[in-house]
Amino acid sequence: MDENQYHQLQYDRIDKLETKRENFSNYVLSISSAVFIVGAANPEKINLAMSFVIFVFGLCINVIGILFIKDTMPFITMHQQRARKIREEYDERFNKINDSVFNPNPQIKIFKKTYPFKRHNIYILLHWVIILFFAFIPIYACFTHNWIDKPVAVVLVK
Repeated sequence: MDENQYHQLQYDRIDKLETKRENFSNYVLSISSAVFIVGAANPEKINLAMSFVIFVFGLCINVIGILFIKDTMPFITMHQQRARKIREEYDERFNKINDSVFNPNPQIKIFKKTYPFKRHNIYILLHWVIILFFAFIPIYACFTHNWIDKPVAVVLVK
């Protein structure tokens, strides 16, 4: 295997890892949506205990999604560093061209702190938003005085 094939192999591995990460994240988001829709379809059957179970399930599955995203990052970084090292050592012309092009570094500022606004961070943020959305279910049940035996619909009618 020559250096060009090895360089291409690193980017192929990065592509596979990113695809795997995005597919897993999409599966988690689809399951979360389905659970929420099924739970919201029968509001007369949802009580505080059931809403808490739905929240815990949504929390667990989305935390697993976040951990999977974070678990793939070191491997993607490793392949990026290998590809960069190959460019630096074996192809000076290609490395000069690559270094001369502007490298965007999108960032977002929240409460005086700057965060890199990259694809994996967007997916992590999306999972946290879904977790907060699931947390709203038991909070809503608590504020409507919906305890173990009273469904949400009965509480709303009163």
